[in-house]
Amino acid sequence: MSENKENRINYKINRTPLTSEEAADSKLLEEFDITDTSDPYQSVSTQYINGIKYYIKTHTTGEPVKIWNDLYGEKKGKLLKYKDAVYQDSLSYFPELGTSVIEHEKHACSHVTELAQYYLNKIGYYHTDLYNSDEYGNITHYNCNNVRRYGDRYYPIDTEKIVKLSNGGNKKRKTNKKSKKAKKTINKKAKKTNNKKSKKTNNKKSKKSKK
Repeated sequence: MSENKENRINYKINRTPLTSEEAADSKLLEEFDITDTSDPYQSVSTQYINGIKYYIKTHTTGEPVKIWNDLYGEKKGKLLKYKDAVYQDSLSYFPELGTSVIEHEKHACSHVTELAQYYLNKIGYYHTDLYNSDEYGNITHYNCNNVRRYGDRYYPIDTEKIVKLSNGGNKKRKTNKKSKKAKKTINKKAKKTNNKKSKKTNNKKSKKSKK
């Protein structure tokens, strides 16, 4: 992509600590002067192209761009029909999406990250660094850096941390709930049948003893 160098800046975003494999990958990418997105202090380049602000990250594959376009592609975006991202020469170009929640709505971070995760799950995706809660509904983690507001909705970013759910999202969860209900129904019926059988057996024994 052609770039407007006058508007190019660099800044750092907090990330979780690197694994040994991620650290090795980051060293291989130093030639671009932009560290890999797994770096805890990731250097990100921004530039304006045709009047649109893009965030530029170094990636070893085009998968993060592929996921972005599936979520926010201009023609086929499942969450929002917005603008396509581009992967070229090991660099990923992501168009700026909406406004920062952490800058303008920090008080609502836990709520909006939960919403963004919910809508992502509905279409079969999961963000590993957005929002988590335990089995009792207690919040265990949320990251407001990874959500943006566009219109009246909230959308997850950092697509390198978004993965496809193996169960296909909420649709299969509903099926699992139904199967659990079915199992309970079968178990209840089995118990009733066993109770009837035991009663009949006991009645027969009592009749024999009377004779």
